[in-house]
Amino acid sequence: MKPKQVKQILLSEIKKVSDRADEFCLNPGKCFVRKRKLSFETVIRGIIGMGNLDLLNIIMLGLAKNLPERDETYELHRLLGALLSKELTIDEKLNIIGNEYDIPIEENFRKDVSVMCNLSQGIKEDGIAIGEARKEEKIILFVGRLDEIKGLGELIFTFKKLLQIDPYCHLVIVGDGFYSYYLNSCNPTWNKITFTGKLNKEDLYKLYQIADIGVLPSFHEQCSYVAIEMMMYGIPLVASTSTGLSEMIEDGVSGYHIPIIEYENHTDLNTYELQSKLLILLKDSSMRKEMAKNSRLRYERYYTSEIFSSCMQEFYNRFVL
Repeated sequence: MKPKQVKQILLSEIKKVSDRADEFCLNPGKCFVRKRKLSFETVIRGIIGMGNLDLLNIIMLGLAKNLPERDETYELHRLLGALLSKELTIDEKLNIIGNEYDIPIEENFRKDVSVMCNLSQGIKEDGIAIGEARKEEKIILFVGRLDEIKGLGELIFTFKKLLQIDPYCHLVIVGDGFYSYYLNSCNPTWNKITFTGKLNKEDLYKLYQIADIGVLPSFHEQCSYVAIEMMMYGIPLVASTSTGLSEMIEDGVSGYHIPIIEYENHTDLNTYELQSKLLILLKDSSMRKEMAKNSRLRYERYYTSEIFSSCMQEFYNRFVL
């Protein structure tokens, strides 16, 4: 059943209740009015959110496990709770509605109540489906200055095209810089791109732990500390062939190289190749896991603090000796 049909059912029942307002409140002409301008029906509709809430909010009102006891104070709550309950059977609902509230149980109404019995389960299943889809959403992580030399413009351009092929991914951009320019370039995919600003080390490391792919599209980079950190957390990397990055990442093993194309007057990043490599890692979970493992192994082999310290000591010893 479509949301509009569900809404019509609820409105119909509200109308029936409001026509007999004297049965549900002590002073229907006074208790539910503001300067006597609000009808009982308007108040009921406001209570269950018909004016401003979506379908899920409307139904959630009646999904409490424990139905209120039969009492004058909770008559309206009990009626709505019975109608929308996910615990009661059709016959139990009809018994409460018919016997307690003297609402005629016609065949059409019986069918409507039957629909209500399945409604909350349908919402639950939809919610599970949405949750599963979100769990499947892969995180592509960029860390660096929001600057032209970091290739961020090319990355955003590529990511927007990537979404047309695989919408189950999200780009997280960490760093300070020219926010307004890059925010504008995200139009109309703002809901798929998150700017965090500059993060402290603790928060950044939390992001490393949930990232699926690291991307470094820089036009110029030496020994990238970000690349080292990402490898430390076992993140497969997609990076440009700028001097430092091309040496740090083993193409096809711990990540992918994206060619930088040099022209007479300018330099470009091969965005088609960037899109292609990101798509491979998004789609191929086994490849992603293998590269993640190799990324960590490469860190352990070349970039731990102990190895750096040893190399520096060896370097200085050449001059001392």
